[in-house]
Amino acid sequence: MRAVLEIDPDDALAAASLEQLLAVAERWEDLRDHLVWMLAGPRQLPPKDAITLELAEVEGKRLGHASLAVDYYGEVLGRTPGHPNAIAALEGMLVDTGAARAGGRVAGTRLPDRAQPAQVVRYPRVRLETVEDPPRRVAALREKAAAEVQLGRATEALDALGRAWLEM
Repeated sequence: MRAVLEIDPDDALAAASLEQLLAVAERWEDLRDHLVWMLAGPRQLPPKDAITLELAEVEGKRLGHASLAVDYYGEVLGRTPGHPNAIAALEGMLVDTGAARAGGRVAGTRLPDRAQPAQVVRYPRVRLETVEDPPRRVAALREKAAAEVQLGRATEALDALGRAWLEM
């Protein structure tokens, strides 16, 4: 398959077939390299976000590189703010105990402002559990307070602002 792609790099069928073969054979490093190759050129076989999401999943779940996965999910959010699959994957990484070492990286990845208020509330709460730096904790508490206001929950908003004040 790789030989076909060297002759015709835009052959979508050959690229998809190679991707499928590598996944079935569980050749994760080769699959990662193939996905990087697909992203590198001017060719856009599947949409760029789809390739990047798959690359993030391979890095995080198959190769154990949670930090790189976070970077790829952040790249998707940079291109497509509010991308539901990228947000869900980052939230899943925060919950997944196997990715605990990447929690700080996930917490540092800012969700887009277009995210649903409920997601914005949940995200800073999880972020607060992983961030020890007082200025970042204050910023997360303020984000949480603003989201609580959007949801009409004044008591929770005041609680978050009070906690932010105590952190300063």
